[in-house]
Amino acid sequence: VNEFLASINNEVTSNVNNTYAENLASLEHLVLVLFSEDKTVVPKESSWFGSYEPKDESAVALLPGVERPIIPMRLQPTYIADTFGLRTLDERGAVILEVCEGEHMRISEECWKPLVERFVGASL
Repeated sequence: VNEFLASINNEVTSNVNNTYAENLASLEHLVLVLFSEDKTVVPKESSWFGSYEPKDESAVALLPGVERPIIPMRLQPTYIADTFGLRTLDERGAVILEVCEGEHMRISEECWKPLVERFVGASL
């Protein structure tokens, strides 16, 4: 369990900090990059705030090589409750989901350059 992320996601109900939500919601854009062949970030969809479906201990085990389904960002409890401002930001159209082909952080010029030009504004 990652206590730091639980804290900034305001999942620790005894210690909610509304400043986290206000600060995230105030961003102009939040650009989230998923690497198509990522083996470092598991599941790779967590780059977009997705996660595996929780384990059901009473269910029959999955077959070898079969992964649990992914719950996408917009179906996450923290998104729905808007505990840290992500839904507010997304509903404003400020969450940008991008895919770069390849492995984790092996970002090609054809992927990063358009992102920098679009969001930083400099022509490279």
